[in-house]
Amino acid sequence: MTLMEPHRANPSVRRRTALIVDECAPGRAAIRDALAPELECEEVGKLEQAIAAAGLRRPRVLICDAAIAGTGPELCRQVRADQRLREVPLIILSTDSDSDRRAAALEQGADDYLSKPFAARELLARVRCLVRLDDARQEALRQNLELERAHCELLEAQRQLLESERLAIVGGLATELTHAINNPLAVVWAGFEELSELTRGIKAEDIEVVRSDIRGNLERIRGILRRLAVATDPEDRRSAPIDVHAEIDRAVAIAHSRLSRVELKRRCEGPPTIPAPPGYLTQIVAPVLINAARAVARVPQPRIEIRTRRVEGGLEIVVEDNGVGIGALAPPQVFDPFLPAADGSGFGLAVCQRLIDRLGGSAQLVSQAGRGTQFRISLPVSDKHPTTGAAGRSPSA
Repeated sequence: MTLMEPHRANPSVRRRTALIVDECAPGRAAIRDALAPELECEEVGKLEQAIAAAGLRRPRVLICDAAIAGTGPELCRQVRADQRLREVPLIILSTDSDSDRRAAALEQGADDYLSKPFAARELLARVRCLVRLDDARQEALRQNLELERAHCELLEAQRQLLESERLAIVGGLATELTHAINNPLAVVWAGFEELSELTRGIKAEDIEVVRSDIRGNLERIRGILRRLAVATDPEDRRSAPIDVHAEIDRAVAIAHSRLSRVELKRRCEGPPTIPAPPGYLTQIVAPVLINAARAVARVPQPRIEIRTRRVEGGLEIVVEDNGVGIGALAPPQVFDPFLPAADGSGFGLAVCQRLIDRLGGSAQLVSQAGRGTQFRISLPVSDKHPTTGAAGRSPSA
C-alpha cells in the first residue's frame, strides 16, 4: 500500500502574507510554524517595523502580541490609527485573560483575540476565516466600484440622450426659423445697402448713428442664425489652414460694441495657423469675449486679455477677465445648450463647446466669484480630429 504524498503548493504562485509582530523570537517562530502550510510569514519585533513593512507590501492578516503596546486595547488603537493597517484583519495574542480587556480590544478594532498558549490548529483556522472574510470584503468593494462606474456611465448616456432629443426638437424649429428669417433678412440687407449708397454723401451725424445701429442689429440677427445652424446642423468637414490672428480679429470685431470701455490686451505667441473650417475659430472666441465683456461691465477698471501660445500637440487660447466671476452658477452649466446666452440668443457657450469638440479640442473654465474668469481653449494643430463631439471639457471652480 502506497502512502499519498502531502499536497505541495506551486512555488511559482505568490502566497498570501501574514505579518507577525512579537518581541519574543520563540513566540514568532511558534506562530510561523502554525501558519507556514498556507501563508508566507514576515516577522518583526516592533509595531513601528510592522507599519514600515505594511507600506511595502500589504499583509493579508496581522498577528500581534499584545505586550508590544502594553495592552490589547492600546495595541488596537495604534494599529487602526495607521492608514496602511487600518483595513488589515487583526488577531491579538495575549496571556491576559481579563474579559473586559478582551472586549475593549475587540471594540477598538481587533478582529479576533486568542489567549496564549494557543493551539496551532485553532490559530490557522481563525486566520483562514479572517482571510475569507477579507476576500469577500475586497470583492464587494470591487463590485461596488464597478457599479458606481456603470451608474455614472448610465447617467452620462441618459444626459446625452436627453440633450440629443432636445436638440433634435430645437433643430427642427431652428431650421424652419432660419429659412423663414433668411429671405426677409436678405431683402432688408439689400435695402439697407441701397439706402447707405444713397445717403453716403450726406454728412449728418444722426444718419451715421442710425446706419451703425441698423448694421449692428442686422449683424446680430445674422450671428444668431449662424449659431442656430452650427448648433443643429451636421459637422462642417471643410478643413483648411486658417489664420489664427485673423479669426481672433473677427471675433473682437463681433464683440466690439461691448468692448468700448474695456482695456483689451492681446499676446499672441502660438502657431499662426491651425486646420479648421473657416469661421470656426471666430465662432468659438466671439461668445467667450461677449461673456467676458458682460462680466466686466460693472467693474471700475474692466480688463480682458487674449493670449495664445503653443502647447504640446496644439494651440492654447486663453481669454481672461477681471469681472464678477460666475458665482452661484456652476461652471458646467455654462455649456448647457438651453442656458440663455450673454447676447440673448439662448445657446450660451454650447455652440462654442460643440465647435471645440468637433475640432478635437477641449475647454476649461476657471472662475471665482469677485475675482474674474479664465477660459482656456486647447486645439490640436493636426487635422486628424474626431468626427463626433467627444472631446473633454473640464470646467472647475
